[in-house]
Amino acid sequence: KYKLAYVMVAKSGSSTSRVVMKNGFDGKEKGKCTKELESHAKPGKDNMFYFSFFRDPTSRFFSCYQEMFVKWFKLRRRRQVPEKYQRFLEPYHDMYMRDYKELFFSGEGAALLTRTLEQFVDDYDAEDPFDHHLRLQIPRFLDLTTGRTYTMDAVLDTHNMDEQFQEIADMVNASRPEVLHAYERGETRLNTSGVSVKARHKICQLSAIDFCCLNYPLPPECRDTGDLNADAVQCRWISKPELTNDLLIEAVSPFPP
Repeated sequence: KYKLAYVMVAKSGSSTSRVVMKNGFDGKEKGKCTKELESHAKPGKDNMFYFSFFRDPTSRFFSCYQEMFVKWFKLRRRRQVPEKYQRFLEPYHDMYMRDYKELFFSGEGAALLTRTLEQFVDDYDAEDPFDHHLRLQIPRFLDLTTGRTYTMDAVLDTHNMDEQFQEIADMVNASRPEVLHAYERGETRLNTSGVSVKARHKICQLSAIDFCCLNYPLPPECRDTGDLNADAVQCRWISKPELTNDLLIEAVSPFPP
């Protein structure tokens, strides 16, 4: 009806956006849209307006961890965490969902959740993102045949969702939608101020491609200080003529995207 196509990215305002698209723009949800995104970049492309919301990678990682953690409590009999990442679960093996609800709305539970986050970050290497929430943002938009991301008409930030949706409504002559944030589960139970510099630094390494391609500023603990810090996250231009004549952005990090 309004020629809008919102491409969902988990833990980047996706629940809120789905509600707004359905209630404010009469949207209908469909599965993968890879073919549509591929054709959108070609000459004589469709007249759809493709957009998505993205989120600061550090904030998103905290939220993804919380979501993954809740899903494990609910589905532990059907969802297995790879053995090499399991140490963060050791304090919780005798707990069930009712225990989770009682514990994690307390200061003691929030502190425990933060401590086990540290353990998870220490062990996680991104080689097996066993929960889809752990997948990074940019790789979801990557065309593997060209090494480039799909063409989007707007790349928006979750920090300004209310204003952004109002601007989109004005653009297509629709009534301004009510933006109801679907839920806030991510960081609210984590004492993120207590997360160590070491853990934050590794989160930057794990999320390096999102920092580079989405142009989010690196936190101070993740920057190259000029002291030949081999672990600092960096972004660089590279040439891959076998894929494209354009320059590509590459993240320099010990962990693959």
